[in-house]
Amino acid sequence: MSALNKPLSRNQSVTNLLWFGLLGLVVICFMALIFEALKIERGLHQRVSGRVDEAGYRRVGVEARGRDILLNGHVSSREAADRVVSLVSSVAGVRVVKPALKVTVLRLPHLRISTSQEALFEFSGELPDQAHADLLTELLGSKVVNSENMRITIEPETGEPEWIVAAARSFILGKKVDNLEIEIGAGKISFAGRTANPEIYQDVMDELVMIAGENGLQMINRLALLPSSG
Repeated sequence: MSALNKPLSRNQSVTNLLWFGLLGLVVICFMALIFEALKIERGLHQRVSGRVDEAGYRRVGVEARGRDILLNGHVSSREAADRVVSLVSSVAGVRVVKPALKVTVLRLPHLRISTSQEALFEFSGELPDQAHADLLTELLGSKVVNSENMRITIEPETGEPEWIVAAARSFILGKKVDNLEIEIGAGKISFAGRTANPEIYQDVMDELVMIAGENGLQMINRLALLPSSG
């Protein structure tokens, strides 16, 4: 009988069965690892997408590759891109964030400051994040800004306001006049009010022209100089 036709011994058969069993176990373990990795990847994608959506970044796409996150889509500023990356990095399980975001401004930030009927001040408008609203509150002081007169909407799709300090400086000037109304945004600052004091009028106008020039804003003057009662 040739070697090719010689039947396997019992030991050889057992050995082969053990090898096939071991190979099958390895395959099963490998498939289980792949399944678990995909499960973790899907869970991470859901958590990150949820956080991004909750934060209001509706034009940002999320792709999970293992524990690495790729961000694509559009934001309104480089600062907004940094905020998204920081937000995603804080999600448990994320190892690396790879941003591929383009900057396209969808909405412009704006702010309106006006005198209410109770001779107090009201603040309204749209800013990209709470940090800018907090900065405005810090510059103006908690005695001026509170939860009742601050009606700022936080909209992450809004571009970056470079004029927060200018708005605060303008408001300080505005406290010298009556019926104050300041609007700032889209490269413009509009200042309205009334005063019967020529010196106050001139001081306010000189400062406003300086503020507008330093911040690249177009100045719209709606400040009225009333006739002197004397």
